[in-house]
Amino acid sequence: MPDEYKMLEFRNKLLKEELNYDYNNLEKEHSILVTQLNKGQKHVYDCVIKTVEEKMLGLFFVHGHGGTRKTFFVAYYNKTSHSRFKIPLIVNNCSTCQIKKGTHLAKLIEKAVLIVWDKAPMNHKHCFEALDKSLSDILLHINPLDNNVPFGGKPLLLGGDFKQILPVILGGTREEVIDASLNSSYLWHFSI
Repeated sequence: MPDEYKMLEFRNKLLKEELNYDYNNLEKEHSILVTQLNKGQKHVYDCVIKTVEEKMLGLFFVHGHGGTRKTFFVAYYNKTSHSRFKIPLIVNNCSTCQIKKGTHLAKLIEKAVLIVWDKAPMNHKHCFEALDKSLSDILLHINPLDNNVPFGGKPLLLGGDFKQILPVILGGTREEVIDASLNSSYLWHFSI
């Protein structure tokens, strides 16, 4: 069975792409960048690292106005949340992501130790809720006894600024835009 699993991993194009990096170079860059974190960033960094290393639950939100180096802290990754997680373009409270159990994408998500989502406040709360429902479903076999954990137990690091762009609601009132915001989601009370 372990050889079969390794063979499946080898054929998983998404896993190969995500794991195709120069580990030594990243380790050197990491040690330099960690020294450049300010006190607040270092505190969040330590909390996130502890969560990942101890395989704990965690929903972190790094916020601040423009110029506070949130993107430096969160790091930049050139995949949008909609493309990576197959989030529908039009979402509602019943939406789920188009991720099927056992697919290469599901296996990639299983292997991930942390999901990083920058510019989070720009997204409708239903995007996060769709991901929550979908991860809970595809990761149920990992956490079968506790299906009430957010995002199937996968830690998330969100970044952004609520004073910049909020979700766009065509013809929406101020109240509708606020209601569509991440901090109006049932998931918000899980954030640290």
